[in-house]
Amino acid sequence: MTKIDFSMMVTAESRAAAALSVARSAAAARLAALIEAATAALSEGIPLAEQLTWSAKEAAAQAVLDGTASPIQEALLEAEAAQSGETVVQLAGLILSHAEAYRAEVTRYVGLRRQASASLAACSTPEELAQVLEMLEARL
Repeated sequence: MTKIDFSMMVTAESRAAAALSVARSAAAARLAALIEAATAALSEGIPLAEQLTWSAKEAAAQAVLDGTASPIQEALLEAEAAQSGETVVQLAGLILSHAEAYRAEVTRYVGLRRQASASLAACSTPEELAQVLEMLEARL
């Protein structure tokens, strides 16, 4: 008589757990892609070289408005203001306004990502994972 080795048997529970694990990984990847796309849209159309100056320009703008700008910081803003037709003070205000708006939007996306991550971790079915991602997409 043939013996059956039940240790190799795949149960419905183990199949469901494996499917949930795969769905959870896919949902995490989708979450990251959604947030990445949303944040990328904030700087769409702005050359990378310009984006790389944002932190230096923000520091220079704050220093100009505080009256503590170094000659290098002043020159940084003067060069752009000369081309844009703004005063250095106007440009500094604009830079700080844009920086604040950008950070506020990125911070909102970080909060959404953290909330969605926690919700995904609490899901017990692939359908629940899909619902969390649908809700996130609606809020982006």
